[in-house]
Parts: sequence; structure tokens; C-alpha cells
Amino acid sequence: YPLTPQMRGRHCLATPLQSVYVSYDGKVSPCCHLVHHVSRFFNGESFPASSLIFGDIKSQDLEEVWKAEDYCRFREAFEKATYPSACRTCYLLYGK
Repeated sequence: YPLTPQMRGRHCLATPLQSVYVSYDGKVSPCCHLVHHVSRFFNGESFPASSLIFGDIKSQDLEEVWKAEDYCRFREAFEKATYPSACRTCYLLYGK
């Protein structure tokens, strides 16, 4: 600390490329921090609430959600270090 968004060597502890988070109501997200619409604090600043949900296991098969085009695009971008704005202001991305 203090962390800055320009830090190198990012490694997200939520492992969004290998795992999913399924909320109590069936929503599928790459991370527990992205399924709930909650504001966050990062490096002493407040950031607006955001969520990133790719499906719902109440109406879709989990494999179908995982293989959906938008979820695949998310993982491809994440692999290339093109992170969603909500991830760039999360300590998990910086291994903390």
C-alpha cells in the first residue's frame, strides 16, 4: 500500500478465468464482488456501485452461461489485461 491502478504483475485472487461465483439467487458472475451492486473504496476514493452478471442458473445451464459469447469475451479480455472498470478498482486484482 498505497496501490495504484498502474501497478504491474496483476494477479486477481478471485481467479475469474478458472472459476465462477453463483449468488444465492442464481446469478452467475466472475467474482463475488461483481455480483452485488455495492459501492467500493479503493486507494482512499469511493467508486460507484457496479455489477457484472453473465447469466442466471434458474433459467440457464451453468455450462451455457460459461460458454456464452459475452462471458468468453470477458475472459479473453481479462487474459490480455483489459480489465473491466470495476476490477481496476478492486484490491483482489492487485493480489491483496
